[in-house]
Amino acid sequence: MRPLVYVDIRVTGVRHDGVGPATPPRVCSALMKVLHGAFSQSPGTYAVALPGENARVFSVIRVFAERREDLDQLVERTEAHPLFAQHTRFGYPKAVPEDFAGEYREYHRYRIPTRKSDQRKEGQRRLRRILHADDAKLPYFVLQSRSNRSIFGLRVECRPGARPDGDCVPDNYGLSVTTRSFAVPHIPL
Repeated sequence: MRPLVYVDIRVTGVRHDGVGPATPPRVCSALMKVLHGAFSQSPGTYAVALPGENARVFSVIRVFAERREDLDQLVERTEAHPLFAQHTRFGYPKAVPEDFAGEYREYHRYRIPTRKSDQRKEGQRRLRRILHADDAKLPYFVLQSRSNRSIFGLRVECRPGARPDGDCVPDNYGLSVTTRSFAVPHIPL
């Protein structure tokens, strides 16, 4: 996959007072859950970016793909979901300019050890990672594991990156992985 086209998925029709089930963070978390399911059907096809200025509170998820047909397929897989009908709006797909000379950014999953795994190390690594995530105001999605039903926070760390030389292989959340890092164009909203 090369990030050549993109679409913005905007959260709409939600309450911004922080009360009730339809606030932007809750809708974005639910949106990521649906996208994860769609991305899993075509591994390595889609990459995610959070292009808003305030990364902690975002209401747009940008999805990159190599071809317009990939974005069309994403819409087909998700448009029937009630979340998309009620609380989101797909923007018009756009091509990344061929001569794009702007910034590139990597979006990585920021892992925090579980309490159980960190007990062997006196809990210091977990605490350090949590404090760093809070200080850096990393955006996060609240998700639930399908396998064991546990709830977890998927934190996303944005780093400066370089234009990818070859193919990008995102994980099933559309994020860059340490063993196969890549960056996507940073195109402001």
